[in-house]
Amino acid sequence: MLNVDLKQGFLCADAQLFESQGGMPKIVFRMAVPRDSTIPKKTRELDNCDYFTIVALGYKFVPIIDGLKKSVCVTVQGFTQSRDISEGRTVVETVARDIAIVVKWTGPRHLEEPQVLAVVDTQGHENK
Repeated sequence: MLNVDLKQGFLCADAQLFESQGGMPKIVFRMAVPRDSTIPKKTRELDNCDYFTIVALGYKFVPIIDGLKKSVCVTVQGFTQSRDISEGRTVVETVARDIAIVVKWTGPRHLEEPQVLAVVDTQGHENK
């Protein structure tokens, strides 16, 4: 079986820090992921993005919370989770294993690769 998510997009609002029911830090944010030309366009022409809720659990993500602001580009690697929150209501979200805060290079065209500002890996190490 395989359950892997990899998304790159922009935060819709600043990330929120909560405490989970188990007492662990829980960071939650929504991200907009623009569709590329290989994916059919949405019916609303003004908005060609898909929106996802991202949940990051644990202390390892706390150091990057200040960088998770509205409009920041991030890459998230994790898995899809669904959970029942009430009778007949289910939430589907991506649980992050790794988050990279990315900035697009605006210099010469031959240097258009995204530059990674910070990455939190699965062992909880922040790399800048």
